[in-house]
Amino acid sequence: CGMVYSLETPSDVKQHERFHNRFTETANFRVSQTQIEHVLQHENVESPLPGILFGVRSTSTATLKRKLETIITNFVNTEIGYAPDLPVWDTHGKRKGLVFVSTSKPPFVGGFLLVDPVTEVSLMPEGKRFKSIKIGSILGVDRIWVHSHLRRKGLATWILDAARRLLSPKDGDLLRRSRVAFGDPNELCVKLAINYVEENKDKNSPNTTSPRQHNRYIAYSHT
Repeated sequence: CGMVYSLETPSDVKQHERFHNRFTETANFRVSQTQIEHVLQHENVESPLPGILFGVRSTSTATLKRKLETIITNFVNTEIGYAPDLPVWDTHGKRKGLVFVSTSKPPFVGGFLLVDPVTEVSLMPEGKRFKSIKIGSILGVDRIWVHSHLRRKGLATWILDAARRLLSPKDGDLLRRSRVAFGDPNELCVKLAINYVEENKDKNSPNTTSPRQHNRYIAYSHT
């Protein structure tokens, strides 16, 4: 693992264990009651898991935003295969974040989503490109992550649905799942993207071809 330690020194062994468990333990992701109370944009959640959903931006002054930034740069970027120093926010100030805080005792950041407004996407794997002139008509998923303790419970799908509900244009209808694009997705994110679009299809319609059959999903490039 690259970490130098002594098997004969208990403190070294404990530090080594913490190093390898840093992604699975909740200690590094815990938040205080003060951090929770100082975020203005939030709503309580009962399903799929009890918690609170917060909205943050690069201009937010809440300490929860700084906690999110620390979690992403110290843990998440590495876990999902990105460079550790990849910036959390874009240079134009357009990126928005949704943070799910589990209200277990003690509370901790259980998942988050970073969303960009994008206008050009591709239907994969065909690579067919589409362009929209209306900003906000496509949600670009820059990064999405769920803590290992809360995975396989539908939380990622729920956060994506919450983003469509909260970030759809005020003068339009709720954005369809086919309007959610994933930025340069890795293998796990591709699976999530395929399943997410698949669930959007009407399985009772004889004229609808399942995108899972073709492993279809919507993607966009960060570059």
